[in-house]
Amino acid sequence: MDIKFIPFLLLLILCWTLNPFFKKKVISQTHPMSFAAINSTLCAFFFIALALANRIDIDFKILKNRWLWAGLSTTCASSLSLIYLLKVANVGYLIPHTQPIVLLLTVFYGYWSGEHMNIHQLSGAVFVVIGLVLLNMKTNKGLPT
Repeated sequence: MDIKFIPFLLLLILCWTLNPFFKKKVISQTHPMSFAAINSTLCAFFFIALALANRIDIDFKILKNRWLWAGLSTTCASSLSLIYLLKVANVGYLIPHTQPIVLLLTVFYGYWSGEHMNIHQLSGAVFVVIGLVLLNMKTNKGLPT
């Protein structure tokens, strides 16, 4: 990876880390579906305004692309699942317990879709998963019983 992408990578990690905590705070003060509706609407307005500000023509032919709908479906399903789980579980429990599975599925899908990894990258992913599992073995606090 080129060094010029490191700030974006760090921003992505920071946002992915803080996002569930912020959502948990909002969800604790309002109905989860109210949050989902307002959050999605504001995101759509933001991206449309960003496209218009940069004079980018919005190509509506993309609406016929099946991958657009697959991505939209998985985004909506994951957002709704996260919102529900944040309502019933602690962020400190939920995120570390789901990340090993996300990492493994990403590696599997990357291999399946032709984004091959070398042995160092693959073994690094396996060690990260093992480390996350070991860190989270001690307790299961966070989920309701």
